[in-house]
Amino acid sequence: MTQDRQLPFLLEHTSISRSLPLTPTSANDPKKPRLSRWSLKLPQAGVPIARIICAARSALFQREMRLWEEVADERGDTFPRELGRGTWKKVPGETTREFAIQLDVAPKSGTLFLETENGDNPPIDLHDFNGYYPVTRLIFKAASDSTQPIWIYYGNPEAASPRYDVTLIADQLLRAERASTTLGAQENMGSKTERITQTLSGSARYIFWGVLGVVVVALLLLISRLLPKAQ
Repeated sequence: MTQDRQLPFLLEHTSISRSLPLTPTSANDPKKPRLSRWSLKLPQAGVPIARIICAARSALFQREMRLWEEVADERGDTFPRELGRGTWKKVPGETTREFAIQLDVAPKSGTLFLETENGDNPPIDLHDFNGYYPVTRLIFKAASDSTQPIWIYYGNPEAASPRYDVTLIADQLLRAERASTTLGAQENMGSKTERITQTLSGSARYIFWGVLGVVVVALLLLISRLLPKAQ
């Protein structure tokens, strides 16, 4: 968007992928001693990770790995959402290699959980976690001498994908000479109420809306008393 006008654009899906380091933190459940679980923090919620890779110090193992996240439903209650599964195995003398798990769906939250059942075996030792995401380019045309800022709006799941006539000449645009741009700092365009409710979950969200409802009712009663009575 620039000057309240939407700029036609194309999305170029490339075969390039980039990595970002993920720091693992133990998230074992004391009630499940045979379960090993690691939490992996993303730079921000919703990063479109497509694959996670790590290395193992353990010399002999075979494990069924499960990757999942916790998301909230419309009422604010959280539940596990599975992202992917994989079987990892390693035998002594095998050349050191990386282990990968492919994500079937993109994450919505900012924290992922990788877990496995060890059975009667010792826990496996994993390290050097990295996440890989596909590179997608946003291509649009703008005047080179323009001093007006260009805004990118995103994050509305109800927004429909635009349909432009410019897609008819997409091949020409993709081959044209390009200039790279740099993104500025992210700004939250939601209302203050939306930003507050996004940080609440479960009963806290119900309490917030309950208190807000009581305040509204109290204000309506106060206004009704201030209004002149009909003669």
